[in-house]
Amino acid sequence: ADERRLFYTAATRAKSVLRISHTSADPDSGRVASRFLKPLLDSYGTSPSVINPNSEGQQKAFSASALVAQLRRIAIDTSQSHALREAATSQLIKLAQLKDKNGRLIAPAAHPAAWWGIAPFTENSRPIVALDEPVYVRGSSFADLLNCPLNWFMKQQAAADVGGSVAANFGSVVHALAAGVVDGEIANNEVEIAAKLDEHWAALRYSAAWESKVQKTEAIRSIRNFLIWRESRLPELSKTQKAEYSESFFDSDIEFPMPDGNVEKIKLRGSIDILQVQADGQIFIADIKTSTSIASKKDAETNPQLGVYQKAVQLGLINLAEVDVAQSLQSAGAALLFVRDKTKSAGPSVRIQSPLAEAETDWMDQNFAVAIEVVRKEIHTPIVSKSCTYCPVKSSCPTQAEGKSVI
Repeated sequence: ADERRLFYTAATRAKSVLRISHTSADPDSGRVASRFLKPLLDSYGTSPSVINPNSEGQQKAFSASALVAQLRRIAIDTSQSHALREAATSQLIKLAQLKDKNGRLIAPAAHPAAWWGIAPFTENSRPIVALDEPVYVRGSSFADLLNCPLNWFMKQQAAADVGGSVAANFGSVVHALAAGVVDGEIANNEVEIAAKLDEHWAALRYSAAWESKVQKTEAIRSIRNFLIWRESRLPELSKTQKAEYSESFFDSDIEFPMPDGNVEKIKLRGSIDILQVQADGQIFIADIKTSTSIASKKDAETNPQLGVYQKAVQLGLINLAEVDVAQSLQSAGAALLFVRDKTKSAGPSVRIQSPLAEAETDWMDQNFAVAIEVVRKEIHTPIVSKSCTYCPVKSSCPTQAEGKSVI
């Protein structure tokens, strides 16, 4: 943001003509073009003029560290001539031995021992998760484990997650109001819901009064969308026993057969937002989402969080004392309720997940096998995806600009 403001300020100082230039890009020395040049040129439909471009092997190094980086790059570049690579290696050997008057190395980075990616991966003598402990799988974080093991490790194992944001608190309020309606603690009318919202809204601490007002309206609309969906589900529900539960908690260890024949233990844990008992005795699951981005129908079919919840139902891990069922329950499927969706006139956007297969192996079993391998082998590698934009641990990720310091 600071860089953008400086760029804007500099550009607005021009009175008749604006000329923008930069030196040849050289990432290793920090001499790179501003990220704001391309969109500026694109908006005017022009191309930059290139003056005296340097070839890859002739870029000038303006500091000792830039020189070392340039020599290192050439030394390992198989596309360069053998003679040039040998010359670069010879110079690196000399630089690695240079010392100042106090006996300190002048260019320690010239020695291969300091090069990242050269040394083998280190292994902790004691595993992060003891071999006799089950692999912990929580519904709300299971997608992190599968989509980006580094994100999962930093948040779940290294306790590097940031504190609760205003957006997260918004979601907590909406979830609490929905649970209150389902449990009968809040009357199913907007007047009482709005009154209950007023009791807790000030605790969210929005930075501006107008933002607080807008978000409060959004919260009421989100609850209204949830109630519209709930009303549409009533004909499907059981009439002879309690049909709805909120925040259904489960926490149990299960045995899972791995593809190699070994049996692993998994601790399945989670809390299901809405659990409904249908007239046919099957269990339908719904998870309330207050994010503004909506999952595709394809992604919802293999949503790991809903998959964990369906597994918990299938395995009879949820204690529904008022429901007369066998030890193993049958899932009727699950749904993601995007209650903040503005694309429809009424109700949330609903993304359905089909019931898990009755066969021994389904896509969730494959997910469990992958998760166990990641945890046991400690494969905490980053995976670039669209979720990187709002990742809370960017500063520790080597694939992101904010995390460059770690490499």
